[in-house]
Amino acid sequence: MYTNTTTFIGESATAFATEIGIVIRNDCPMNFHKWDLIPEAMKTILYEKLEGKFQLLRTNKAFMKYVDGRLHAQWVRTRGALSRHWKENGGKTDPQRARLQVHSNCRSQDDWNHLCDYWELEKTRKYSDNMEANRAKQVMISRGGSRSIANHAYKMV
Repeated sequence: MYTNTTTFIGESATAFATEIGIVIRNDCPMNFHKWDLIPEAMKTILYEKLEGKFQLLRTNKAFMKYVDGRLHAQWVRTRGALSRHWKENGGKTDPQRARLQVHSNCRSQDDWNHLCDYWELEKTRKYSDNMEANRAKQVMISRGGSRSIANHAYKMV
């Protein structure tokens, strides 16, 4: 269900979120380290995959900005899950062992090797250590949830 809020709400929001996860895991290469570096041709392929199940109003710039934002957020979550898996399997202390433990949601061995190469860089390790130290300083962790205001309103009706 598409509304003038330029978002999906209700049952379609859940189905859309699920499909975005599937599209990112199956079709988006992980060899780009920033969402903005992913070529437009690759993003177009992701949009076309979504169009197989949803009506994307490609001419509506606000709506496509929403779709791109949702794809970006899922891409970040997927990379985060892969990074966590790498760390949990000895990535920081035994990178060779972590390389052998490919995450089940990783598209390919090439993607996994590329990510491992990236995480093993000194610059990346320093950045990761700094971010972990910053998160450890947080007094209150966010409890905002993931449901949008539009979906909260939909549930109340």
